[in-house]
Amino acid sequence: MPEEEFITNVNAVTELFLEKNKNLGEESSKYWNEITNQCYNFKRYQRIAEYVKNSMTIENVIEFYDSFIARGSLQRRKLAIHILSDNHIEEKDPNDEESTKINYDSIHVFHDGKDHYSSIQELKFTEFLPN
Repeated sequence: MPEEEFITNVNAVTELFLEKNKNLGEESSKYWNEITNQCYNFKRYQRIAEYVKNSMTIENVIEFYDSFIARGSLQRRKLAIHILSDNHIEEKDPNDEESTKINYDSIHVFHDGKDHYSSIQELKFTEFLPN
């Protein structure tokens, strides 16, 4: 991707994060999401936009892709989520050794003890890159 196209994409992403709310409902929804998730980072979108604008380079994106997304990467991980209704009857194959399967009864149980909701100040893009 040419540098000019990358800069255009960075500017577009930045504009999306800085876009004004269309109505009061949209604004209050953003605030209530922060409160519900117990993050209280009410300037999240402004901080993300600032970070993308000032810190994102094409080299960082390529290195991140090669480290975490590309096939054959040692740090590549996949997550598969299957949501089943309460009426679903799960038939287990006795020969199936699915030792990595974890069932959560609620999203709050999953969130407890997880540090996935850090603010953009705490989260640095380069932390994901190998040394």
